[in-house]
Amino acid sequence: MKKGLNYFLNLPYSFKIEWSDVDTCYIATVEEIPECQSNGNTPDEALYMIKDALKSHISSCLHFGDSIPEPVKIVDYKGKIHFRTTPQKHYMLDKQAKTSGESINTIINTAIDCYFNSNATQA
Repeated sequence: MKKGLNYFLNLPYSFKIEWSDVDTCYIATVEEIPECQSNGNTPDEALYMIKDALKSHISSCLHFGDSIPEPVKIVDYKGKIHFRTTPQKHYMLDKQAKTSGESINTIINTAIDCYFNSNATQA
């Protein structure tokens, strides 16, 4: 199956929108294609503009035969992470798990949730 413009435009690309003090506007980026950027005076305008930039970028890549990164799909993940740490941290995790009656996995998942929740409020 040949992948055309509509195929790529219907993929769930991730957009990041941040205020730029230097440029005094919102900068929008396609996270899977960092070189694909646009801007706007408001977050909504930046989002509209990045979607237009993505369409242009994909059209150009298709025309020249360049590869086009696709978003990673959640079904590609199984939820299994091989994690390495120091013996001291492993000991502390195990000690906390036993003290709280939780598993090490639960403690790590809670820490990850806290990390993402605190970063979401800062964005």
